[in-house]
Amino acid sequence: MKLSALGDKMLDRNSKNDSMVADAIADAWPHLNDLYRTAFHMLQEPAKASSAVETTYLRAWRVFGNYQPDTNSRTGLFQILVDVVRHERRKSVRWQDHHSLSAMNEVPVDLMDVLLLVDGQGFSYREAGEILGLSTDVVARRVVLGRNHLHSFLAERKDI
Repeated sequence: MKLSALGDKMLDRNSKNDSMVADAIADAWPHLNDLYRTAFHMLQEPAKASSAVETTYLRAWRVFGNYQPDTNSRTGLFQILVDVVRHERRKSVRWQDHHSLSAMNEVPVDLMDVLLLVDGQGFSYREAGEILGLSTDVVARRVVLGRNHLHSFLAERKDI
């Protein structure tokens, strides 16, 4: 299912019956591109990234009836996305064996996840910690380690 078709289906089905759900969808929908970009960087395959984002919105859709207008839907959506990606990674040994010249692919997964959220998506350390289920201190350490890892890798390749 294409992501735009997913959105149309969600809006058509819910906005007729429940304005709260329609508000939740309207609040969540603008994050689609950021979610896809992050999923793509984490999974390295367009089809898997699209599937992960679709699954993220479908899981979020289940709780849209409990939506509160002051809720940080962006953080909630990224929490769901990270869980979906972790599940996909467990299923796919191929992801771990995938060879790429990209610098981000040289960063260990636990550090890459933090860098993608903090540096790639602009989440605060606290928000990234909420999404990943980590303390702010652990997020801060992983950001430093990840940046150092990237810097060392790029310096070895003389790309910086």
